[in-house]
Amino acid sequence: MDHRGNDLDASPDLLGYHLGLVDPVERRGIEAAFAKPEALQAACDSLRALLAPLDADVSEPAPADLVDGVLRRVEQSHRTIPFVRAAAAEPAAVERGRGGGPLLSPRELVGLAAAILMFVGIFVPGYYTARGTARKIACANNLRLMGNGYAGYAESNASQWPFAGFAPANARWGSVGGQGQPALRNSRHIYPLVRGRFVPAAAFNCPGREGDMVFQPEDPMAYHDFPDPRYISYATNFLTGPWQQQTFLPNMPIAAGMTPLVDENRRLIRGRPVPANSQNHGRSGGQNVLYANLSVRFYTSPKAGVDHDDIYRLHGVRQYNGLERPRSRNDAFLIP
Repeated sequence: MDHRGNDLDASPDLLGYHLGLVDPVERRGIEAAFAKPEALQAACDSLRALLAPLDADVSEPAPADLVDGVLRRVEQSHRTIPFVRAAAAEPAAVERGRGGGPLLSPRELVGLAAAILMFVGIFVPGYYTARGTARKIACANNLRLMGNGYAGYAESNASQWPFAGFAPANARWGSVGGQGQPALRNSRHIYPLVRGRFVPAAAFNCPGREGDMVFQPEDPMAYHDFPDPRYISYATNFLTGPWQQQTFLPNMPIAAGMTPLVDENRRLIRGRPVPANSQNHGRSGGQNVLYANLSVRFYTSPKAGVDHDDIYRLHGVRQYNGLERPRSRNDAFLIP
């Protein structure tokens, strides 16, 4: 199945890298996202070609009276205190600097303010874009570590993927605040990757998800699951039984950004609209997805499963109460 229609290509995220707006750590992260240096160079060349019309554009020089015009508009505003133009006489002592020269004139202040506004308008958006790109790359690297951990676990356990045991039929996978029903956390199936030291516990924390925490246990063997649900920022495929690596379709999603059906405490959202995508990366509008073939892609839509299946929702289900179960192996259902 071809996913290229849904995922974001890496090239648009190279703008901060291309403009030199990333720090050394972010730069290494972006370079590490490409398998070969040739692939990174090709992506940069494509971006350079895309920006070529901007480089070729020749801007007209600013009018000679630009500063005077801006100053005149400021003085005409009724919301500002008009500037008092200095007389030709010697400036007052309070207006003189340490070396005897005058401080900035109103005209120079306006020019300085305009320069600051221009700097903020150009470079601050680029900084936030570069930071968001670096976080998405770090998140993708986390999922790659998880995929390698799955593969290492299967190699050590006769091709079996980690499975913590069957859950009661009346167990809720999403907390709704009620009592009397056993809890079900899908993360217990993936924690053996931490216990067996196939994946570091810190890799389960997405840097783009606010409020989640990094799990740093002194002894991973002392736990059978993450002690706090906020220690894992990713939702994983609902396992109703033990699976072997070869039973998954290659394009079957096995992990992705946390499902939008739950809040930051992993409780089912009630009484308000639920976003379509994971909120791991805020307004970026998408999520990284790990597949059974251990590839990782960023999707702008939750329909990233087999035959465009919604990875966070089940076929035919509109309202969720935490008791839902997938009805087929091709219906991916990623939960906490």
